[in-house]
Amino acid sequence: MLSFFSFNGIIFLSPTFHFLSFFIFFFPFL
Repeated sequence: MLSFFSFNGIIFLSPTFHFLSFFIFFFPFL
């Protein structure tokens, strides 16, 4: 989880890639 949040903070500058990473990380949990 910590790695996801740190990665999320780094990619936050790019909204599109941020949404893409969010979808990729949470897709297995859906």
